[in-house]
Amino acid sequence: MTLDSISTACLRYTYLAEQAIHQFTFKESSRQAIDDWIDIVTRIYAGLGEGDTVCFLLDLSESGTLPLTYAISRTRAFSDSLTFHPTLRAAFIHPSDGLRGLANTLFRVMRMGHLFTRFFEVGQAEAAMAWLKSTSR
Repeated sequence: MTLDSISTACLRYTYLAEQAIHQFTFKESSRQAIDDWIDIVTRIYAGLGEGDTVCFLLDLSESGTLPLTYAISRTRAFSDSLTFHPTLRAAFIHPSDGLRGLANTLFRVMRMGHLFTRFFEVGQAEAAMAWLKSTSR
C-alpha cells in the first residue's frame, strides 16, 4: 500500500515516492502522536511482503523526544502482531539531548535483526535520506 500523505494534529506523513521513503514529522511529543504513527505504519505494513525493505525518516525536531515507555510498548505490540518482519531502515532526526543516547542504546539492546537505525542532528535530513538509501548499517 502506498499512501501519499496524511496529516493529524500530532503528525505529518508523506511518502517520498522518488526515494521510496516514508517521512514522519512529529509535531508534538504525546501518546496520540505515537498512536497516529502506529496507525499509519500498520497501513504501510499491510502492503509489504516478507522480502521487502521499508525506509522510515522520523523527524523529531519539532516534537523532541517522544514518551519512550509508551513508544516502546506500542512498537513492541505492533511488532509482535506481525507474521513476518520486513527489513526496516529508520533514520531519526532529533535534537541533541541525553535521551537520544538512551533511545539509541535501547535499539541496540533489542537486537532485532530486521531493524537498522541511525540518529541524525536537526538539519541533516539529506544525510539521513542518503543513509536510508545506502546499504551501510
